[in-house]
Amino acid sequence: MEADQVVKRMRLIAADDAAGLMTGSDRLIRLGLDALLAGVDSPSLPLLAGLTRAEEPEAQGLFHQVLDELGIEVRLPDDPVQRQWALVRCWAGMVVDGVLEPAEGGGRICWAEWWHGWPAVVRPIVDAVVRYEDLATCPDSAERQHEIRELEDRLRNEARALLAVEPWPPV
Repeated sequence: MEADQVVKRMRLIAADDAAGLMTGSDRLIRLGLDALLAGVDSPSLPLLAGLTRAEEPEAQGLFHQVLDELGIEVRLPDDPVQRQWALVRCWAGMVVDGVLEPAEGGGRICWAEWWHGWPAVVRPIVDAVVRYEDLATCPDSAERQHEIRELEDRLRNEARALLAVEPWPPV
């Protein structure tokens, strides 16, 4: 994994953390190791990457220390509605940039906007995610794989369209 990809993944986890979504310590340690191997430099990174299973409880604190050292910060508005829209924008950007798989990012957007009754501007993403999840339970076939690829392309395009909406937030 390239250094910029690792840093983008760290930014994703920082956004998830800001949203209240926890990332397992084992994934943080693995990301620390990936970052070291990619040449990312931070004083606390070797400590994070070298944690053993018994030391996993230290991973969250060390990961946040690494984020601070790298200047990775996700600031979200205090207002709950503005906060959710900021997360939607962040995750849509990560889908477009390839940091998040389309269905994963679309799922996060659905989760964030569920509280607002899925406004019209996110409805195409919600519809595509629902269809994607339906397909995930179907037997594998060439037709299914083709439709999944089409839905992934659709989700990327819908995320791109969502980022182009002005004014922001769209409600």
